[in-house]
Amino acid sequence: MDQTTSLSHAPEPIASESVSERLPYIDGTRALAILGVVVYTVIAYLPPATVGALNVHLMQLLLTSAHAVDVFCVLSGFALAYPVLHILRADHIVRFDVDRYIARRIVRIVPWFFLAVGALAIIALAIPGGGRLHALPVGWGPGDLLRQLLFLDANATYFNGSFWALAVIARWYIIFPFALLLWIRAPRAFWLTIVALPLLTYLTRAHNVDSILLPGFLLGIVAADVRVRQHRSERFALGLMLVAAVLAYLAQGWLQLPDDLRFGRGRVDPLLHENLGWQAAAFFLVVGIGNLGAFGRLFASELMGWLGAAAFAIYLYAEPVVALVIGVGSPMQTGWAFAFAASMAAIAVGVIIWRLTEGFFRRSRVEQHVIDSAAGAIRSGLEFLGIAPSLILTDPSAVPAPTRGLADFIEASAAERAAAEQAAAATAAAQAAQDLAERQQALAETQAAAVERRNAEALVEAERRRSEAEARETAQRKRQTTSDAQELARLEVQRREAAVRQAAADRAARERKEASIRAAAERADRERQAAEVREATERAKRERHAAEARVKAEHAIRTSADHDRQDANHELSAERIAALRAEIQRKAAQRSAGSDSVDSDP
Repeated sequence: MDQTTSLSHAPEPIASESVSERLPYIDGTRALAILGVVVYTVIAYLPPATVGALNVHLMQLLLTSAHAVDVFCVLSGFALAYPVLHILRADHIVRFDVDRYIARRIVRIVPWFFLAVGALAIIALAIPGGGRLHALPVGWGPGDLLRQLLFLDANATYFNGSFWALAVIARWYIIFPFALLLWIRAPRAFWLTIVALPLLTYLTRAHNVDSILLPGFLLGIVAADVRVRQHRSERFALGLMLVAAVLAYLAQGWLQLPDDLRFGRGRVDPLLHENLGWQAAAFFLVVGIGNLGAFGRLFASELMGWLGAAAFAIYLYAEPVVALVIGVGSPMQTGWAFAFAASMAAIAVGVIIWRLTEGFFRRSRVEQHVIDSAAGAIRSGLEFLGIAPSLILTDPSAVPAPTRGLADFIEASAAERAAAEQAAAATAAAQAAQDLAERQQALAETQAAAVERRNAEALVEAERRRSEAEARETAQRKRQTTSDAQELARLEVQRREAAVRQAAADRAARERKEASIRAAAERADRERQAAEVREATERAKRERHAAEARVKAEHAIRTSADHDRQDANHELSAERIAALRAEIQRKAAQRSAGSDSVDSDP
């Protein structure tokens, strides 16, 4: 499915792997297809009550996501045929290496399919509850596992319903060289095959899954040739896609598969309404999606490229992851929140596994070494079987077939007839030699034109690279200018921030200085007040001492006066006492004298 390798300038026919052109929108289309597959898988596992609650037209629209399988079929044929037809239509001759073709198909599909089969089988069998990833069918056994690993789908029971497509793809890889040769040599027979396959499916008992889906794969080869030739029908392809989709939708009501081709296990059958109309719609989508202009760049975006590259891994693991996530909810009440979560989980798991396995393997040099080794072994096997490991394909429209005329003989003698036959033989030999020389000259001119075309492509490539370099340099200058402007802006911001910080520091210094001055003034005031207090205290103390001295002096004076008074009082008192005593004695003497006179009175 890859489309790129290195370009060769060898004079011999160029190998089909030598295509340098890459079509990014193909990965985007593959991403669109895998998103459709995921949506259909989620719808198939939702409870009937949840799906039945939808509008009938919306439900039918969601169910058409099953036809993303048709897009994958067309893309498979497109990716395989494009490298071959690209060189064939340009050089009119190409070498198709069968050994490398088989080796690439094996390396690109088998290891990752075996890894998925082994991982899911281990989870389902060995881990308790692992069967919830996808319930193992009744009667499933090791023989079913072996048949899946050998791509044998007759009477096979799949524990991952998506694995049915791998056996179909393996058979398509086998018939691709023959289908491509048929398209190159007999396009009318090729178209007849595409038309005959649906008739075999719906009108006869000669039908199987391959006859249903093979027309889409064959249409992919046609789509590759349309792209290589840049046919004008590319401009109308998307309109034709809509017409084909509408016709297919209208036809699916009365075109249904025979019962022996239905999938079981209680799932919505992805091939129930398959018909050639959906495959034609997928064909026109692949043909026209590269002409969407600005909108087409969406399909060439990096995100779509990632999804497209991881599409195979997402396909291998989507169904078990969806079954696990939706199985977490109630069997009858799982809503659209679980559906969205299941879709995101399936995509995320697929991308992560691709990144860790196939993506890592393809980015390393190991892949090319493995392909070279496998191609050598396959070449030896083909030579042992007597099969040429390489095929030389030529463009019938570029090299005309030699013409041979028959001489018109007249009735003549035997000698004249022999001479005429010899002359005719000589003329035929000369004509054959001339034809051979012309073909060799045409081939040489074709090779020279191819060399000139490659040189022109090299010049165009060099000019493109120069333009890209100039664009990168311009972008670098713009980025540098932007970076310088951003640096100047950053410096200006830093300068302003520094100025703001300096102003803040100055303001803080001034405030500190003013605070210091205020503190000093307050300290001086406090010291002055303390001095005044001390002075007042000293003055009060002196006054108190003087008052005390005055009090003491006054006390001393009073004490002295008191002493003098006391002394005077003492002296006065003594005199009074003496006077009183004398008075008393006098009165006593008087009383005494009176008593005596009384006693003497008769």
